[in-house]
Amino acid sequence: MNHHFVHCCLAVATMLCACTTEGFYKEDDPSLAVGKRFVNTGADPVTDTIQVTSNRSWSVVRDGNESWLSFVKAEHLNLSGAEETSAIVIKLDANMLQKDRSAGFKVVCENGSRSVVVTQRAIVYRLSVEGPRSFVDVPDIGDTLSVKILTNTSWHAAVEAGSTADIILPEEEGEGDSTFLIVVGPHTDRSEGKTATVVISAEGCTPVEIFVEQMKAVPFVKHEVPAVSERWVDPAVFSAVYSERSFNVISNCRWTAAIDAEHTTATGVELPVSEGEGNMENFRVIVRGTNSDMENAKTVSIVFTPEEGSPYRVNMSQCKGSVIALEFRNQDLTAPRWIFDEEQAAGKVGAGVLHVGGYTFNYYANGYCQIHEASGWQIGSGEVTYIEFPAIAGWKLTRVSFREYNANTSPVISDANGNVIPGGEAITFSRNVFTSFYLSGTAAGTSYRIRPTTSKTFRFTYIELEYKQ
Repeated sequence: MNHHFVHCCLAVATMLCACTTEGFYKEDDPSLAVGKRFVNTGADPVTDTIQVTSNRSWSVVRDGNESWLSFVKAEHLNLSGAEETSAIVIKLDANMLQKDRSAGFKVVCENGSRSVVVTQRAIVYRLSVEGPRSFVDVPDIGDTLSVKILTNTSWHAAVEAGSTADIILPEEEGEGDSTFLIVVGPHTDRSEGKTATVVISAEGCTPVEIFVEQMKAVPFVKHEVPAVSERWVDPAVFSAVYSERSFNVISNCRWTAAIDAEHTTATGVELPVSEGEGNMENFRVIVRGTNSDMENAKTVSIVFTPEEGSPYRVNMSQCKGSVIALEFRNQDLTAPRWIFDEEQAAGKVGAGVLHVGGYTFNYYANGYCQIHEASGWQIGSGEVTYIEFPAIAGWKLTRVSFREYNANTSPVISDANGNVIPGGEAITFSRNVFTSFYLSGTAAGTSYRIRPTTSKTFRFTYIELEYKQ
């Protein structure tokens, strides 16, 4: 019996010894643990953290070379003999592929490694519109419509075949969320409206349709000044003396035009044409009266009334009397406002007087002096030839502007004694170029003259004089 007890004690001692050397963890043994063995994410960019616990230095080793996965590791050494916790920060780029993808890496320590598998799901393309999907009652004059495209991919827009409305898409393609504009052009058809469908499409998405319905045109009339014009003065402002202006009428119906007497203070306003249909180029307005008020401009108001439509007003003005402007081209020189003697009309040598709109121009023609509806005022060359501008009490002449008919004429502006005044020095004119003298030192209520200095005839189609107090 004692012999058996001894054997039992030896067996227990052996077991205790084995547990101490193999079964129990010793503090200085290598250890390694990771917080996640699998990372699963969506297609969007992701930043994630994986905890690493170890009492030894560790490193990260890629299983492959996937560029869409990157990480930053923190490495710790077991200096105190205790376990230390650190982390791996992983970053995933957006998955723009339409399939899942995976990558792996290992955390390696002295006692082995721990594998981590990262799986990123495929992108799911989306496309929607924030805003109306249908625009009805778009006005006939056109409009700019706006919606918000919401998408995570590239998109393309097009006007569906068979659309009748005039549609312009400033941007026909784009990337990601975008503000999308639809420009609807004007519509002049009064019989029916127009429609259009704009289709926005993106890869892997159901196309989005935007429906546009434009109302049929209502009768209208408006005006516009031609973009390219030979005019050298403001087309909306008449000179203080007789002048005319023209503009284009834009309409889709019959219309009438009339002077609005209540809002027109200029005198002698005439409309050579008082009715029309549709568009009309060069609708003329004539102001025969003179504005002798040196302080205030006058108004000219023309009302166009479209058939079954709303009236449309064109407001213009006539310069105050500080500006005298004369146009010779395309004028009726037999009108009462053009007063000159028979010698002038016949182009004879000598002195003469021209009365226009209440203003008096004295002249001396050395050779001839004529006013022609095509070539304007022509006066012979020579030192004694001149045109004398009107003298206005209390006002001094400060600017003289011409539109010359012939080139290479070099006139000067002088006083009655022939002395060239400051700013009146010779300027060489070019054909059909608007040229100005800016004068200084002139006296109020005093006449000044322009005279040629070359052998060429001095001819001009337009003259503008500005006076200041």
